[in-house]
Amino acid sequence: MIYIGVDPGSITGIAIWYQKEKNLTLFQYKSHAEAILNMHEFYIDEDIKSRIKFVIEDARLAKPRPDLKEVSKGKLQGVGYVKAFSKDWEAFCKLLGLQYELRPPSNTKVSPEYFERLTGLKTLKSQSHMRDSGMLVFGK
Repeated sequence: MIYIGVDPGSITGIAIWYQKEKNLTLFQYKSHAEAILNMHEFYIDEDIKSRIKFVIEDARLAKPRPDLKEVSKGKLQGVGYVKAFSKDWEAFCKLLGLQYELRPPSNTKVSPEYFERLTGLKTLKSQSHMRDSGMLVFGK
């Protein structure tokens, strides 16, 4: 199987875990649209579709946080965008007939040092979206 982790957002992280080879490849895109276009090119081959499963972090599944009763309008708007991006990834998978799993946001935030110890891959501090997507699929 090939597992693809997606950390949607205005900066989108993509991780591709090749289960058989135990190989993780990471990408970070500066736009949501660029990430979707690049993933579409990856799946042109019909033979590979049955071996792919997307694991998408879906902000729509986030549990209510009573400790965050007062959130700024800007943050609410940002969360709204991420929810829409999650919906786009779900639609992408449905349209192409790809297997997918929607996951509620969890604590995928890890330091570059921890991520390197876990995966052997070095990332920069600014590449948190790559690490987040990698944590969704690494070791499946």
